[in-house]
Amino acid sequence: MNIEAAVFDCDGTILDSMPMWSHVFPTWLTNHKIKDAKALAERYEYLNFVDECYFFHDHYGVCSSREQALAEVTAEVSRLYATTVKPFDGVKDFLEELHEARIPMVIVSSTTRELVCKALEKHDLLGYFDEVFYTGSIGYDKTHPDVYFAARDACGKPTDKTWVFEDAPFGVQTAHKAGFPTAVPYTHLTLPTIYPV
Repeated sequence: MNIEAAVFDCDGTILDSMPMWSHVFPTWLTNHKIKDAKALAERYEYLNFVDECYFFHDHYGVCSSREQALAEVTAEVSRLYATTVKPFDGVKDFLEELHEARIPMVIVSSTTRELVCKALEKHDLLGYFDEVFYTGSIGYDKTHPDVYFAARDACGKPTDKTWVFEDAPFGVQTAHKAGFPTAVPYTHLTLPTIYPV
């Protein structure tokens, strides 16, 4: 791997949290009497965390306000990050190898920076990363390459030497089309699946 910088997704890449995410929004929507909750949550998965909460208030009337919708989901995600979510096996060793090689690393997540930082800090992983980017703060979701360019710029390395580690298909596709080498981690493999430029 010709790698000079690393951009990591968090959920499903660093943290084994996709079982949580497959549960949180569908359960929340079901509790608010929304039909086809699972399909709806999957359809709008690409939205950042805050926009998804707002979307379901605005378009489906979930909760009395945007603020209440956001507060309810944030509370549940915070609880699950603190009690059930753990890093994938081998993640810390891999991050340590990159750190020892002095390769700058950043996070790009559709989950808010505050939630991601708390989750990473709980497992002593936050210190490996120079920055944690929330797509909502950048203004584009992962269907646009801007989020990956922002992370690359923070690392100060060229695109073709900045590897993106991402599990979401739309994120992988976006990063790859933008010229980034991409790696899709699988939990049953020792090494990630690599998709060089």
